[in-house]
Amino acid sequence: MFNFNKVGKDGNIKKTETITISAYELQATYDTLYETLEWLEQYVEKAGYYPNWQRRKQIPNSITRTDINSIGPKRMKSIFSTSLFALRNLTRNKPDFLLEGLEAEFCKWLDGSKINVDNCPNELAQCLVNISQVLRGKGEEFVKARRKEVDENIAKMSKEERREKFNEAVIAYQEPLENEEEKANSMEGQTYRDVNNESRFSGNADQGKEIFKQIEARNKGEQSQQISGYLTTHGAMINNEPYDEIPANSVQATPEQVGEVNRLAQNNSNEMKWIPVGIAGSGLFALVVSGIVKVFRPSLR
Repeated sequence: MFNFNKVGKDGNIKKTETITISAYELQATYDTLYETLEWLEQYVEKAGYYPNWQRRKQIPNSITRTDINSIGPKRMKSIFSTSLFALRNLTRNKPDFLLEGLEAEFCKWLDGSKINVDNCPNELAQCLVNISQVLRGKGEEFVKARRKEVDENIAKMSKEERREKFNEAVIAYQEPLENEEEKANSMEGQTYRDVNNESRFSGNADQGKEIFKQIEARNKGEQSQQISGYLTTHGAMINNEPYDEIPANSVQATPEQVGEVNRLAQNNSNEMKWIPVGIAGSGLFALVVSGIVKVFRPSLR
């Protein structure tokens, strides 16, 4: 059991809650991290970022989907984001020791993969940033963007398409759900102390942390330059004309940087609009995964 302090916007503790981490919940959270990283590795492979990726991958392939070979990089990235969305649900309001352990695993994976600041594409860098933010308990902006993308894509479907896709999703997740239920029952009554979570990666956590810091710093710098360049080129859209949305594909910006541009626009216009930044993919599976998490991998609030 752990005491968890809820802090208000003023920095003062609002109330203290006690949370309990079961053995299953701990194991399920780590398993979801490994699943997320496996989908990220699949995305990296499909995108063709590294010709020797097969030798650099850290996770043995455990995906049994029959359509895996036909999934393109855009869809693969969307599946990765769905898994990361589920991981975000699992890590909410969790004790520091759990988040620190997950982050250490991520850093070991990064070091072992040989991804670094000199060879990391911008799109992959943003994926790494999203993972780190989730593992540090700061995934709110990622969740907002993901939910927005889900809502937009589902809104484009007809009722028949929604019904068909939902049924397909339920069928696809029926077996995994049954397996999770069996696992949960087998670990009933155990606590996190009963779980022996040995690291799956041979990389160095400290080196991986330093590599990530360099990637994150470069990513922020390049995004700031892109936003500055866009505003220089299209400044009249903000200063002299009614403000309109900046096209999502024109700037690879973080949600925080998007907020800065929005605030700038608000100062020069009577109207403020959200800049659409999200992750591609239908996102319908995110709803199913979210339901799975609530039933079998509950976040204690």
